[in-house]
Amino acid sequence: MKMTASALEEAMPSVSVEPFVRCGGLPDISFPGSLRDVVGRAFAPPGGEGGSDALVFFAAAGIAVRLISPFVSDKFRDPAVIVVDEAGRYCISLLGGHAGGANRLAGTIAGLIGAEPVITTATDREGLFSVDGWAAEKGLAVTDREKAKGVSVKLLAGEEIAAFVDPECPLAETYARELLTMRGVSLTAKRREADVVVSARADRGPGTGALLLTPRDVVIGVGMKRGLPEESVRDAVFTVLADLGLTEYSVSAVASIDLKRGEPGLTGFAERLGVPLVTFSADELMKVPGDFARSGFVERVTGADNVCERSACLAAGPGAELIMRKSALKGVTVAAARKRTETRVLEGG
Repeated sequence: MKMTASALEEAMPSVSVEPFVRCGGLPDISFPGSLRDVVGRAFAPPGGEGGSDALVFFAAAGIAVRLISPFVSDKFRDPAVIVVDEAGRYCISLLGGHAGGANRLAGTIAGLIGAEPVITTATDREGLFSVDGWAAEKGLAVTDREKAKGVSVKLLAGEEIAAFVDPECPLAETYARELLTMRGVSLTAKRREADVVVSARADRGPGTGALLLTPRDVVIGVGMKRGLPEESVRDAVFTVLADLGLTEYSVSAVASIDLKRGEPGLTGFAERLGVPLVTFSADELMKVPGDFARSGFVERVTGADNVCERSACLAAGPGAELIMRKSALKGVTVAAARKRTETRVLEGG
C-alpha cells in the first residue's frame, strides 16, 4: 500500500496521499483509531472538516462496502472509491465511476501495480461517451442530472448525440476536438439542436432542453453585515450571476474575510451551493495586487478596505480576472472572479 501511495504521488504530483494501515500483525504501523471515522471524514461535504477526492481500499470489497455504506449520499459529491484485492490482481472502481473519477483512477492505479482494472459502468463497458465522467475530468459542472441520464440512455440505445461547444467558452477548441473523438458524439453549430451544450452562458427561454455543461471556474467574494440570513446572501449572489449570464453551477467557491466564517447566513449559503467557503485574514486581503474599490468604513471595521473583490481574486488564484466588481444589495456586497484558463487545465486533467 505504501509503495502504491508513493507511486501515485510521483505519477500525479498534485495529489496528496494519506495511508492508513489496519493490521493486527503489524502493531507498530497499524492505525489506532476508527477506520469508520476516517471514511466519514473523507465523505465530508465541501467546506466541512476533512473531505477527500478518493478512497482506495486494499481489502475485500465487502469490507469497503460496509465502511462506506453509512456515508454514501450523492453520486456528484461522493468521493471516488477504489478497491484493490490484497494480492494486487484486481483494481475495482466501486463508487463514483464517472462523476467521482473512480474509473480513471482505477486505471491509473492498475497501471502502477500491474493489476487488471474492473469497470462496470454501462457506457464504459460499451466504449461510449460518458458525459458525467468527461465533465468531471474537464472540471465542467453537470447542471441537470435527469438530462445527463437521458444522454446516456440515448447512447446506450444506439443513437447519436449532438454536442454544441460555445466558441466563447474558455478552451472551446480543446473541448470540441476531444468530443469529436468520442464514440456516439457529433458536433453541431446550432445550440438549439444540441443534446449537450458546453458553455459558460446559461440557457434562457424556450427550446433549451439540452444538457448544459458549464466551467466551474468562478469564485464569488462576499462581504456582509452581521446577522443577515442565508436568503439575503443568496439573493445578492444570484442577482450578480444573472447579470453575468451565469448559473450557480459556475461557482467553484465562496470567499470572504475570516471575520465572517461564523456567519450562519454565509456558511449556510456555501453549503447549500455545495462549494467550499474560503476565508482570509485582513492582512492577506490587503496584499492582493490590483485596482479595487475602497471603503474607509469597511477598513475600520474589518481591517481590509474591500472584502468581496479582494477575497474573490485571492481565492481564484494567480492571474484571476475580476469579472464583476463590487455590487451591493440589502447589506450584502458581491464580486466575482474567474480563474485563469491555464489553472483550470491543470485542475481538469
